[in-house]
Amino acid sequence: MTEEISTDAFHAWREMQRNKYGNRKVPLDGYTFDSQAEAARYSELKFLLDQRAIRDLTIHPRFKLLDGFVDPYTKKKERPRYYEADFRYYDMADDRWIVEDVKGTQTAVFRLKWAWARGLYQTGSMEFRIIQV
Repeated sequence: MTEEISTDAFHAWREMQRNKYGNRKVPLDGYTFDSQAEAARYSELKFLLDQRAIRDLTIHPRFKLLDGFVDPYTKKKERPRYYEADFRYYDMADDRWIVEDVKGTQTAVFRLKWAWARGLYQTGSMEFRIIQV
């Protein structure tokens, strides 16, 4: 037997739910951040942008790790795989691109994608950073 609840009650219940790491999504300036720490870092970067210490701030930039392909054995199409960082910007003082990820918990999948993206994209002109909270 199923129990019916009102739409308002459902939305109130859903609002109280947290993900398994205790973070809540935070809407700010038309973006949705995965945590309060990520939203706070965005506010800091906006300040630096206004001060012209950085430029070209990108929110949730994607880096392709693997092109899509057709598995030669199963003939199944595999989609491309991406790493999505939290921020990318050009640091005027360091004269290089910075890619940042704000993390409280580093999962095994994150560590794999992080290492893979750094191996493909990190150069003298692009640095990857983890902002640990």
